[in-house]
Amino acid sequence: MKRELPIRTKNFIESIICGACWFFGGLLSGFDNKICLIISSIILLGSGFVLVFLSIVNAEEGDEMSELHYLKAKARTYDTVLLIFLLFAVIGGINRIMGHEEFISKWRIWILMLIGLMQIYAGVLFSKYEKDGDD
Repeated sequence: MKRELPIRTKNFIESIICGACWFFGGLLSGFDNKICLIISSIILLGSGFVLVFLSIVNAEEGDEMSELHYLKAKARTYDTVLLIFLLFAVIGGINRIMGHEEFISKWRIWILMLIGLMQIYAGVLFSKYEKDGDD
C-alpha cells in the first residue's frame, strides 16, 4: 500500500509554506545587500523545488467538496488580488505624476510579496472551507 500525501497537508505546503517563501524572498530582495539577495534566491529556488516535488508525489485525490472549496478559495483570492493590483496601479500612477519613481522601481519586490500573500490567502481560505464545510 503506497502512502499518499493528504490533501490538507499538500495544500498547507503548496500554499502557505511556498507562499511564505515567495513573500520573504521578495522582502529580502528589497535590500541592497548581496547576502540578502543570495538568501532570497535560495529561498525562491527552494520553493520551486518543493513545488516540483509536490507535482510528482502521490497525493490524495480530492473529493467534490474539497475541489469546490479549492475553487472557492482561488476565486476569492483572484478577486482580492485584482483589487490589490488596482490599488498598486493607482498609487504607482499618483507617485509617477508626482515625480517619485522609487515605488515603480521596486516592482520586483512588490510582485513577489503579492504572489506570496496570494498563495497564503488561498491556502488559509481552503483550510477554513475544509474545516467549516460549505457556508
